[in-house]
Amino acid sequence: MCRRIQSATFQWNLRIAHKSRHDPHVALQLYKSMLSHQVSPNNHTFPAILKASGTLRDPTIPPQLHAHLTQLGLLNTHPHASSSIIDAYGKCSLPHDALKVFHQIPDCVLDSFIWTCIINSLCFNGLTSWAFRIFESMRRFSENHGWRSDAVTLATLVSGCDSSCSVKMLHSLVVKTGFHWNVRLVNALVHAYATFGAVDDASDCFHCVDIDRRDVISWNTMISAFGKNGKNKEALMLFDEMLELNIVPNHVTLISVLKCCAQQGCREMSQRMHDHIVAHHSSFANDIAILTALVDMHARCGDFKQARRIFDGIKGKNTICWSAMIAAYEQSSQPEDALYLFKRMLMKEEDTIKPNSITMLSVVAAYSNIGASRPCQMIHKFVLAIGLTADTRILSVLIDMYAKCGNIDLARNLFADSSDIEKSVSLWTSMIGAEGMHGEGKKALFQFLRMQDEGIQPNDVTFIALLSACNHAGLVEEGTSIFKNMERNHGVVPNTKHYAVVVDLFGRFGMLDEAFGIISKMPIEPDLAVWGSLLGSCHIHGNCKIGSLVEEQILKLNPASSGHRVLLSNMYSNAGRWEDVIRTRLDMRINNIRKEPGCSFVEIGLKVYSFVAEDRSHSDSEVIYQELEALDSRIGGGDGCYLEKGLGELCSDKSKHHSERLAIAFAIIMSRKGSISKTEPIRITKNLRICRDCHVYTKLISKEVNRELIVRDSHRFHHFKNGSCSCGDYW
Repeated sequence: MCRRIQSATFQWNLRIAHKSRHDPHVALQLYKSMLSHQVSPNNHTFPAILKASGTLRDPTIPPQLHAHLTQLGLLNTHPHASSSIIDAYGKCSLPHDALKVFHQIPDCVLDSFIWTCIINSLCFNGLTSWAFRIFESMRRFSENHGWRSDAVTLATLVSGCDSSCSVKMLHSLVVKTGFHWNVRLVNALVHAYATFGAVDDASDCFHCVDIDRRDVISWNTMISAFGKNGKNKEALMLFDEMLELNIVPNHVTLISVLKCCAQQGCREMSQRMHDHIVAHHSSFANDIAILTALVDMHARCGDFKQARRIFDGIKGKNTICWSAMIAAYEQSSQPEDALYLFKRMLMKEEDTIKPNSITMLSVVAAYSNIGASRPCQMIHKFVLAIGLTADTRILSVLIDMYAKCGNIDLARNLFADSSDIEKSVSLWTSMIGAEGMHGEGKKALFQFLRMQDEGIQPNDVTFIALLSACNHAGLVEEGTSIFKNMERNHGVVPNTKHYAVVVDLFGRFGMLDEAFGIISKMPIEPDLAVWGSLLGSCHIHGNCKIGSLVEEQILKLNPASSGHRVLLSNMYSNAGRWEDVIRTRLDMRINNIRKEPGCSFVEIGLKVYSFVAEDRSHSDSEVIYQELEALDSRIGGGDGCYLEKGLGELCSDKSKHHSERLAIAFAIIMSRKGSISKTEPIRITKNLRICRDCHVYTKLISKEVNRELIVRDSHRFHHFKNGSCSCGDYW
């Protein structure tokens, strides 16, 4: 009879152990069935069933199994059962219960595995300092009982380190205890160093291990460490060294290297890597993860034809694969292609292909770039329907989307409605940026104060949004104070993006000498954005003296920059320096540099119409031009000049047919036809900065037709109403 019971227990244990690795839910059901069949579990049953409960992360299960262990008298007599309950409590975020179990275990049962389990449970739950204290107790205990801590315990502790200092401390202990030869432990140290940005220490640690001792995981860890810390060239050189030593890369190696190639953005290098995989790793020909990484790499390197060719050839595409191609289009300013692909994805009937949060981040961002209001509200409803509104990243991009579509009130409402969600730094940053984009600098500053009151620490992106808000509103004193205190009070070191905004803030206010002085004192090399900010201010204020100095720097950094060349030409033209105008224009022609055409979009119903300057491609172009002439006459501009009322300033109209004017005329025509409600604002999106003449023109039109016009240009939003603009003529 006893043997039959043991045999039954053994059979149940086998089934539970198998399912615990593949389907933990089934493993728990089997355990319940085992009890219902009155088969008694033993010390071999619980490690498997506790492993299953730890996988499920359900905090209600370990206490029940703990009770069973206690009833059967197995808890403090079998090391495997004791270590398993400690591990399960830790995985289910119950570290204090794990400690209670640990402290009840008799010394005679304690072994290195149990000590390692409690250390791992504490590290898993972020209790690193407690884990170190337990480790010290373990060292004293092991010395008293004639054994020492092993490499597995040290590797577990390394993985739980919360700073590079603690990693270095453990590294010293590893060397002292003679475990520096252990490859698994060295791999853990390399990974830990890289996590905290100490990539040089990681490299030193890696190279201390003899080449013949390194396994493929060692190489993968170091390549990944370089890639995560922006040292892509070093990662690729290490991969070449790996190949020279005839070490065969695996799946993880190739994905890490493909990511590094993608970050490098070099077509030649990406194609070389692609050819290597095709030639030497045919076993990965149908590996979706590898193929998805190839799609991402080619797209980031600008080869969209190759990326799309690979994507179209992938059989059994999963959500990650679709998301990668959608993100590639969105990040390369091709929102229409991204959304077309998203619609195709939704048409797939497979249950496994459903958009996730990563997909929706790209999709919402694509709608933001199009700037159409109604489709944005539709995609918001879709996000609600699939239950992703609790994700603060999604909420952040939705707020940004509404702001970029001109619906600042909807952005504010969405932010206010998220009061039951713990707001992240990205969510606060999005709201600050939204207020700033619409010229509400004071409100952006108020949100920043609220953010600090909530105990949220701002990051570098927050300060870019905040400084931009001050810039759009002309808040020079506030912006200066924020810039001076961001490192002192918040530990955020200014980068070139912060300097570019501050230079623009001073420059647009007419403080060009101060702006130039800031650049001269920068502790880092100013980039194209910084010099471009100063050039824009030189153009506004007609300062050709500083503008000429800026020209030299810009042409050194990017001789092919069309936007800056056009700005220079316009600056010299306004100053009457015709020789410099001819020189700039001739240089553009010789170097085949073309100006980016101005393009404006207007939303009519569910459609978005586009116009370029002097556009006659529209089927109603004759009617549109007639409407423009009528509008000119109504505001007294029949002779080509417009008197800006209230300022007494004569503004020359260099082009009566700029893209935004055509879009406005078309929208007014469609409004009369009933395609747009007369109470709705007319929304225009332009890819370039609105020119001064069109800014004056739009103010006058808003008063003449008694309509609000919202224009989003490349710099900010302008709300035109009753002859004035929200920017206060400061843009």
